[in-house]
Amino acid sequence: MRNREHNFFHSRLARQTFALFVFAALLPVVFIAVLSFDHVSAQLREQSYEQSRQASKTIAMELLLRLRQLGDELVSVDDPAGDAHPDRPPVPGVLHFGAITRMVPGKPPLALLGPPIQPAPLTDRQNAHLSDGNSLLSLQPGEDGRSDILLTRLVDPRNPAAGRLVGRISATAISSLENLLPGTYALQLVGPGNRLLYASDAMEPALMNQLGRGMSTAISGHFEWQAGDSRQLSGYWTLFTQANFDLPYIVVVVSQDESRVLAPVAAFRTRYFPGLLLLMLVVALVSANRIRRKLAPLIELRDATRRVADGDFSGKIEIDSKDELAELGTAFNGMTDRLEAQFASITTMAEIDRLILSSFDTRYILATVLSRAGDLTPCSIAAVLEPGKASDGTAQLSWCHTADSVTQESSVPVSSRELRELGDTQNGIFISCKRNRPQYLDQLHGDTACQFLLLPTFVRRQLEAVIIFGYDAGFAINEETRARLRRFADHVAVALSNAKWEERLYHQAHYDTLTDLPNRALLQDRLEQAMARARRNDSSVGVMFIDLDRFKLVNDSLGHTTGDRLLQKVSRLLTDSVRSVDTVVRFGGDEFVLVIPDIGADADPVSSLAAIAGDILQRARQDFQIGDHQVRAEASIGIAVYPRDGLTPDELVKHADTAMYHAKDQGRSCYRFFAPELNHAATERLNLERELRQALENGEFRIYYQPKVNCADNTLSGAEALVRWQHPIRGIVTPSEFIPTAEETGLIKPLGDWVLRNVCEQIRAWQDAGLPPVRIAVNLSTRQFSDDDVGAGVTRALARYGLDAGVLELEVTETSVMKNTASSIDKLHRLNRMGIHLSVDDFGTGYSSLNYLKSLPLHTLKVDRSFIVGMLQDKRAEAIVSTIIVLAHSLGLSVVAEGVETEAQRIRLREWGCNEYQGYLYSPPVPASEFERFLAERPNPSDSGQTAEAARVKQR
Repeated sequence: MRNREHNFFHSRLARQTFALFVFAALLPVVFIAVLSFDHVSAQLREQSYEQSRQASKTIAMELLLRLRQLGDELVSVDDPAGDAHPDRPPVPGVLHFGAITRMVPGKPPLALLGPPIQPAPLTDRQNAHLSDGNSLLSLQPGEDGRSDILLTRLVDPRNPAAGRLVGRISATAISSLENLLPGTYALQLVGPGNRLLYASDAMEPALMNQLGRGMSTAISGHFEWQAGDSRQLSGYWTLFTQANFDLPYIVVVVSQDESRVLAPVAAFRTRYFPGLLLLMLVVALVSANRIRRKLAPLIELRDATRRVADGDFSGKIEIDSKDELAELGTAFNGMTDRLEAQFASITTMAEIDRLILSSFDTRYILATVLSRAGDLTPCSIAAVLEPGKASDGTAQLSWCHTADSVTQESSVPVSSRELRELGDTQNGIFISCKRNRPQYLDQLHGDTACQFLLLPTFVRRQLEAVIIFGYDAGFAINEETRARLRRFADHVAVALSNAKWEERLYHQAHYDTLTDLPNRALLQDRLEQAMARARRNDSSVGVMFIDLDRFKLVNDSLGHTTGDRLLQKVSRLLTDSVRSVDTVVRFGGDEFVLVIPDIGADADPVSSLAAIAGDILQRARQDFQIGDHQVRAEASIGIAVYPRDGLTPDELVKHADTAMYHAKDQGRSCYRFFAPELNHAATERLNLERELRQALENGEFRIYYQPKVNCADNTLSGAEALVRWQHPIRGIVTPSEFIPTAEETGLIKPLGDWVLRNVCEQIRAWQDAGLPPVRIAVNLSTRQFSDDDVGAGVTRALARYGLDAGVLELEVTETSVMKNTASSIDKLHRLNRMGIHLSVDDFGTGYSSLNYLKSLPLHTLKVDRSFIVGMLQDKRAEAIVSTIIVLAHSLGLSVVAEGVETEAQRIRLREWGCNEYQGYLYSPPVPASEFERFLAERPNPSDSGQTAEAARVKQR
């Protein structure tokens, strides 16, 4: 208590109370002192102002008498001779003038005293004033910013020609007026226009401004003004001199320094503040003594409450004040004793709840519960029995001795009867070692644990776990303890159930249900961890993007069940091909991603990853037995390396994907590493795809027509419709640039349908214009031809524009026909029955089977331009072209040669029996408007003598 009394100022309440006491004691004193100071100061100021006004009035009256005397004194000065002489002695008896000059009309001024005075010319009014025998006052600029006072009188008012006397009043004539001032006052005289006439000390401009404002409202008054560092209190009186001296007025100002006026207040202040300080000290000492005695117990209670809030119940408080505070201290000590017992139990339960409910790791929850059970109840051993963890009559037992907190686990036998008994007991079982104990308690029985409390826990009416507490022989459990442990056991059961559920959810969210491999969600985490280790260890990480080749064919031909089983076998193959630290991820569909971490700085990541990829490709080339089918799972692999090819997981996976597509472009069943140019190509492909979609929406495609010409007579026989892209920036884009991308993205289908409709519409327009009919060939893409509804689409286009099927020719490639031969033959027969002319484009570049070729309902073979270009120089190309022509004729087919550019090529083709040709020899592809000119000028077929040169002339 003594320490608390000495340190009571550490209490905020004590400081506030002390301040309140001191404030209450000193406020009246300070308030009265301030009022007194203000009142006395105001009275002294008013007294100073009144004395100033009275003094200025007295001096003004004296000044008026003095001016009249000076006028008489000036008249007494006489110079009978009237002659001026430089060495003339001063006029005797003149004390109040600094200079006197006699002014006679027609004569130069005569200086009677001091230097000559040059007054300003007089006005008629001033002359009249002098003629009446009066004195005249005027002002003339003087030295130090002051004005000189000139006094003028006529020598003889009855004879103005005698001249006038002008005298400059000296300062001594006015300074003697200061003798009339009381105390330490100063005198100033101010004339009209705020012109300073006299000042007993330095005059500030502020005085003139203040006086000017005061004069505008009153004849007399007072004002304050600042003179340097001091403030002046001034009173003034206005002396009107117009009638006597023809000068409007003279203001008499009497000033006194404020510090002199308030000197009594300052003297009182020097005595007051020490007394006030002494009073404050006495009040503070008395207040501190009383507050310390009364508030010390409260401080003790506050500190004790803080200790209790921090969990410290050891300290007790002692208050001997014998009042209500002492009773409060006694009640507080009793409350602390009760809280100490309850708080230990509540804190332990809350901490265990927080730990087990904040974790979803079953093992961690069990270890936490078992190690902290001793804080909840005085048991020597704690255990958890999990029936659902084992089978075949066993269960998982986890236990911990509270003395060492080391968790142990083992499998123990549990019969179905014992499980039923536990399940039928909701409130628990208490088993003493005097009875036969279950076998699963043998691991727990010992010297310190000879009786056990078993608390079964249930989740959705299923036995989840049994919480076991072991006690020594002397412990007696009561109902309150049993109820508390029952609640604790239920919490543990919920936590274990949540942990198991979270484990299942985590597995479902991060693992593929078909292959049980990590999925894309877990790939991000695994790859980030691998990259973090690589940064620390200066190592590399490999990312492989694997895509199965022709997997869609397996699904389409053998069914999705076979495809799923193939994916499972490939998953096991990939897992067996890499290390345990590597990650195999099913990215989606038939795509897999491999993360190869920890490639050391001393190793070459390219060679290491190439070896792994080569091994995977070798293993994938084997045939898998799936049911009755032998399936081969060849793959294409793209590889990216951290940090060379990317610094984020998304970049690495994207670049590996780009490299995988490059591997597919290089022939499939191989691997390729990422290079920046591959990424650039992929970006270009994405941009092209986006622009293609916009081109379809914006109508940027155009149809060009390249004439087909009869080899024999060089006459127009038809045309091929070719699509061109009128790009808004790049201009005309050829099909070789955008058709492959349109094929890959599926845009070729809507583009091909648009071409077919546009050609039919154009044929209809030509027929309506009366132009000669010709057959127009339209290319069918592989995707269009694979559509089972291709015939219906052609029928709709022809019917829409009322066209006969004979005006249309459809060109298909060898690849699209041979891809699914049986289906292709059926489609071609349907189109042939419709009356549509059919031809095979780019013949000789694919893998046609002659056996199937004879079964196809075709009309024309088109020889690819790659053979035509070099056939005159290359004997092999010549043999191929001539053989194709002979083969086609033997099958009853006509032949069209593409890419004919010279007359020599046309002649040779004509010699071999080629029916038609296309090429720049006759015309490049042209818009519909230009092709109309060919149709309009089409010669009569009987004119077979037309030469190629004539055709070119007609074309021009």
